[in-house]
Amino acid sequence: MRTTEQLRDIATAAARQPAGNERGSALIITVLVLLLLTIIGLSATTGTDTELLIAGNEKQATQTFYNANAGAADAMEVPTSWLTSAYLVSVNNNLQNLQDATTKDDTLKYLANATNSYTAYDQSSNQVATVTVRPVYKVSVPTNSTNIDAAKQDTIPTQTYKTPPPVGSGYGLGKFAVQHYAITSTATTSSGNKVQVQVGVWKAFNK
Repeated sequence: MRTTEQLRDIATAAARQPAGNERGSALIITVLVLLLLTIIGLSATTGTDTELLIAGNEKQATQTFYNANAGAADAMEVPTSWLTSAYLVSVNNNLQNLQDATTKDDTLKYLANATNSYTAYDQSSNQVATVTVRPVYKVSVPTNSTNIDAAKQDTIPTQTYKTPPPVGSGYGLGKFAVQHYAITSTATTSSGNKVQVQVGVWKAFNK
């Protein structure tokens, strides 16, 4: 016959023994935790890749803007790149035709003919931007036409091509007149996206 102490030991051992439906629960919990950690790790990796891609695109866009801005600066600092005698003759001839133009297509044609373009390069002979210069004219260029590049038709203010020198420019009104031009510098990213910078300039000439 079992003693009281033996019965107590048997009861204690039974209480410590896990029930049949609890066996393997620790393994399932471990697998679930590992799965959760794996998902978190994959999410962190994907987030890092996305941030790197965004940073790369931003860097490329910034560099492309700098290139477009450098092209515009080159055109302003070195006007001989586009302001040639032949170009001035062409502008004057086409502006005379513009005054007689009666249709939109004629206006676009003569403005396009009065355009001069060249490629700007950096000190390492790498292409930086394509620079386009046209006279500022007193008519707006329609934006729905395909006869002229978009770079030459948008965001360019309309004003008279020839005007008196600006006040304080140092050029006398009696001897000089200024001619106004619009410079459009276009740089392209490796993915084909374009960035444009447009500026207005004037040049003083003897009357």
